[in-house]
Amino acid sequence: MKEIGRNIKGYKADVWNAKAPEVAYKACSVKFREYPIIRKTLLDTHPYQLAEASKERPWGCGYTLKDDGASDPKNWTSKGIMGRILERVREELIMEFGVPSSRQFGATSNPDTVPKEVSETTDNDALAQSILSGGPEEEMNSVESQ
Repeated sequence: MKEIGRNIKGYKADVWNAKAPEVAYKACSVKFREYPIIRKTLLDTHPYQLAEASKERPWGCGYTLKDDGASDPKNWTSKGIMGRILERVREELIMEFGVPSSRQFGATSNPDTVPKEVSETTDNDALAQSILSGGPEEEMNSVESQ
């Protein structure tokens, strides 16, 4: 998809790179407000620092989920724009919808570190893909029919 975008007539990387974070923020903001299933998933990440587990700079954190040290933000080597966008949207959603009751109390003592059980679960790849893609089709259809 990115390759297709780069081949658009008149594409200017510097112009797109300057605007892309705000475009991504707006898209995420609409997506997470529109679909309760993925909104809850994002709200359930509170109070943890978020990152896209990708070596793609500047969007990812510089690590994949399989890399040693990926769960510790002190190791991240990239700006992690996607994580910052998701945190911004999450904070706005908390102001609008509140923190899910399961996360209001008893959060881990170090919110800057992803819990070991989260960082080692292969389902995180599916979860991340679900969040970024809008969720599995059957979940999306069930939400729309409500």
